[in-house]
Amino acid sequence: MHPDFSVETYCDLISWVHEVGPHLHLHAFSPDEVSHAAGKSDLSSAEVLERLKSSGLGSLQGTAAEILVDTVRALICPRKLSTYEWVRIIKEAHNLGIRSTATIMYGSCETSENRAEHLGILREIQDETHGFTELVPLTYVHTNTPLFKAGITRAGATGREDLLMIAVSRLFLDNFDNIQVPWGKLGLKMTQIMLLAGGNDLAGTMFSDDITVTAGATDADYLDPLMMDRLVSDLGRTLQERTTLYEPV
Repeated sequence: MHPDFSVETYCDLISWVHEVGPHLHLHAFSPDEVSHAAGKSDLSSAEVLERLKSSGLGSLQGTAAEILVDTVRALICPRKLSTYEWVRIIKEAHNLGIRSTATIMYGSCETSENRAEHLGILREIQDETHGFTELVPLTYVHTNTPLFKAGITRAGATGREDLLMIAVSRLFLDNFDNIQVPWGKLGLKMTQIMLLAGGNDLAGTMFSDDITVTAGATDADYLDPLMMDRLVSDLGRTLQERTTLYEPV
């Protein structure tokens, strides 16, 4: 969060993008940024979301969730908003017709029970609002993080845990249509396995994932659609380009 950014700043950013590409669907901002803008602008989070939607925001990022258990959040992201605030802002967005992704960042210092509690919260929200487009399970890339170097977190999830996260999410989140496999964090061969274990979305081609690369992953910059096609056709599936809201292109 830039300390000087207010709701006007975020609305200006949306307007500038739409001046160049008026047809673009703009998927941006997390509940943490909405909360920050509300505080800087002396507005409620719902009012901020209304302003963003009026400026042309297409959908909201369901990031800043990490693990939706406050005892874990106090260790890994103490400056981010609370579980209650994250849930409230996501519900406000959905009720305004702004859909969002849902995320979970696992493998840091949470327990299996914490992961289950997080998924349970997402499932309850989806039952109420039907506003989530997909779940994006984000395996914790630990290598270069201050949290790992300080001994607060462990060395990320194992491959078995990665596999279980996708498979359990597919079974438990029966009200989610889509489970995304973030290839930049898992590697391409592991990604194929995840697509066989319950994942149905290969995520985007991307052009730069500086956060993941800085944290220690090596191949998170760009995935050529030709390679995407090779990965999925090897599984007997057909590659399908989609919009942010899962409409086929």
